[in-house]
Amino acid sequence: MLIVNYGTPDLTLTAAGSACDDPRVGEVIVVDNAAPGDPTSVPRLRDFAAQHADRVRFVAAGVNRGFGAGTNLAAAQATLPYLFLLNSDATLQPGALQPLIDALADTGVGVVAPPVYQPDGTLQPDAFGRFPTPWRILLRRTRARRNDPSPDWVSGVACLVRRAEFMQSGGFDEAIFMYHEDVELCWRYRRQLGRSIRRLQSGAGVVHQGGASHPVSRLQRQTYDRSQDYFLHEIGCSAASRRLVRLVRAVYRRAGGPRLTGPVSAPAGGADVPSGRGGAP
Repeated sequence: MLIVNYGTPDLTLTAAGSACDDPRVGEVIVVDNAAPGDPTSVPRLRDFAAQHADRVRFVAAGVNRGFGAGTNLAAAQATLPYLFLLNSDATLQPGALQPLIDALADTGVGVVAPPVYQPDGTLQPDAFGRFPTPWRILLRRTRARRNDPSPDWVSGVACLVRRAEFMQSGGFDEAIFMYHEDVELCWRYRRQLGRSIRRLQSGAGVVHQGGASHPVSRLQRQTYDRSQDYFLHEIGCSAASRRLVRLVRAVYRRAGGPRLTGPVSAPAGGADVPSGRGGAP
């Protein structure tokens, strides 16, 4: 179990506690991404690790290089064959892990995600989707069907991968500070490793406190847009098509029209960052 903390020790301790309550979880690695003005996370998380020394390890990154880099740091400390990524503002429900492990018995599957529930018990609609392309973005058709068991990508809020394949792929692209790092990872799993993406649609999963859409800051939107532009570049979209996306996106926002992107979760704990994603722009 890999969890990245960014100034939200209460949430992170709850997430880690839910992992420790599951006997299927063999190790929990918590990385602190050094939020400024946060004097409590490191001592509290270190104490938690000491109290659960048989299964929990704590790593203080000392510098914040983003969610992906924090997760990669945690993965490098892992020793077991599976890595379960869990957002710091999500909790694991009892019985959620075994169906994921069973899904990875199919060697063609590389990433499998549990159902991601919002606090009201409904499924989070933006926890999976289709790869964004310029035309899908402009037409606002990046969401997959609600009952799609094999979307293009699943959210890093919660997913299970094989450690060997994650390390072989290079892990998250650390050029992406925040947003789309999970989309880009799934794209490489498909393209480079030839693995499919699986999403379980019912049963035990995780509850994501940040799963609802809320008003977000300008800085968050700018960070989201930069990450999306980077992803489009990485998958080979032309400079002209990327400029068109930026232009139309700006026009829509000035006019108050429909969004060209999916919802961006509100920050947890007052930080100007996506909830539970372990980094800040």
